[in-house]
Amino acid sequence: SDWEAFSKILVHPLSPARAKSIPFNEEGRRKAGLDQSFVRQLKIYSKSKGRSPSVYWFNPFGENHCLEKSLQPKKPQLQWAKELSTLPLFLTRHEDIVLLPESPEPGFLERLYEAGFSIPEISVTESEILPADHFGDRGIMSVQPWAWSPDAFSKFSLINKPLSRGLNPAKCSKEELVPFFGKTSAAKWASHFRGNLNRDPRFAGDEVDGVTISSVEELEAERMRFTSAGWQKQCLKADYGFASQSMIRLWEPELPDQQIAWAERQLEQQGQLVLEPWLERLLDFSTQYEVTADGVKLYGIVKMDNDRRGMIDSLISESPFGRNEAPDIRRFLNAPVKNQRLMQVYEESVKPIADELRSAGYIGPFGIDSCVYRDLHGELKIRPVIELNPRFTMGRLTLELTRLIAQGCRGTLKFIGKRDLKDYQVEGFRELATKLDQDHPLQWKSGSQRKLNGGWIPLNDPEHAREALGIFVIG
Repeated sequence: SDWEAFSKILVHPLSPARAKSIPFNEEGRRKAGLDQSFVRQLKIYSKSKGRSPSVYWFNPFGENHCLEKSLQPKKPQLQWAKELSTLPLFLTRHEDIVLLPESPEPGFLERLYEAGFSIPEISVTESEILPADHFGDRGIMSVQPWAWSPDAFSKFSLINKPLSRGLNPAKCSKEELVPFFGKTSAAKWASHFRGNLNRDPRFAGDEVDGVTISSVEELEAERMRFTSAGWQKQCLKADYGFASQSMIRLWEPELPDQQIAWAERQLEQQGQLVLEPWLERLLDFSTQYEVTADGVKLYGIVKMDNDRRGMIDSLISESPFGRNEAPDIRRFLNAPVKNQRLMQVYEESVKPIADELRSAGYIGPFGIDSCVYRDLHGELKIRPVIELNPRFTMGRLTLELTRLIAQGCRGTLKFIGKRDLKDYQVEGFRELATKLDQDHPLQWKSGSQRKLNGGWIPLNDPEHAREALGIFVIG
């Protein structure tokens, strides 16, 4: 094609990116007689014109690789990860690079462009280890995998380029970072967090922290202790693992054989588990941060709506946080204690955790999951650290997506699996996209800044989705 021939003859630092400007003059090129396909490809093309780009890669099973013998995702999960490999498109800035297993369809990228997103450079590769010359002689500003887990260290092990930002794998040991991914360390991080609270009565003490379990006998004993303290229900988590595979609910007085077998398998694979009380949560939220070379930045906070199993159903960004909660929860969240509002507490109390991450060589994003619940006396309390996630998270993705929506609007991130399609009365993701286009057309707020105040955005291509479709709804 004309596009392929044009692209092929240009040698770095020349590229088709130098043949376009902002805003893109699509109509002028059509009038000049350029082929429609050529114009479309140029419209969505991106490559740095000189700035060293950051490189992004989606590796959602990072925790699975933290064990000596990596946990293997199931086939549907691998397909899910492949379909959602486009998620880093929404984390990037102009002229960055995203590694993808296959090229997205031009129609999908054009849709994102029309919604206001900058399309990064797409680099197609399925290599488990990138060859040393993958980026040629170009400079790289930073490498940004979803998680700096062992698989990411392997992926970029041959890329020997000086990095001016972010984590430098040449100066950081993956062995030092692995413990930060484990759920057994949550009690330690909660202790660090509480150390800066100055006895803030909004926060629960260590009675709701998880305990490390090394045997079934220890599990039975700790269950009895929690039950005696008033926590009749508990949950049991694997130290490492992928969401739904790594937790079971212990709601019966006696452990069924099936749950004992699950615990024995996990102990054999991982050596330890985490037992914690099952809290009747009223509000789940995730606070997002960025560890920098000399400090920590509070990036924002999102609400997490969970299903009855405790799994995340959707994530919501709204300002002010908690504005749609029940009046008592809203007052609890917004009333300052000792002249400190909740967000100030989360900004200050996280510093010891950030310092420990930095001392291990980690620079980059992390999130802390927390919840509001009623304690055994009916009082509202916050469990400050349920889990620490030293990586990009769906909460961070939600906040990045809100960059293009108008102030005061609510953004909701949701993943719809193929089992959920019946709830929308459709048979496939393509049909679902058509229905969402009809129900939620994109709308822009009037004014000098082009911001969205209505509609929806697909996070992966509905035309090729088989396992899941990520959507971001604005309203």
